[in-house]
Amino acid sequence: MPNIYKRKSLERVKWTEEQLKSAMSTVKDEGLSVRQAGKTYGIPRKTLERRKNEDHKKNWVQILLSELPMKTDWFGILKKCKKWISTY
Repeated sequence: MPNIYKRKSLERVKWTEEQLKSAMSTVKDEGLSVRQAGKTYGIPRKTLERRKNEDHKKNWVQILLSELPMKTDWFGILKKCKKWISTY
């Protein structure tokens, strides 16, 4: 007999967006560790780590296209691409 799928509840998240923002601000501004901030605010450590590292994982092509002036400096763009690719 097959298993009957039971959908997970949408109430899995036990923290609010304000708690997350305040936890991230204490990590960035006050130098509190991610683990300690997670315990203090009741947010999983991996969630805080993922949100902390989100800025570094932006798509470099989208960043380049957003910074393109009307007259394009292709050599400058290639230098930025080389710098961003070397950081990954």
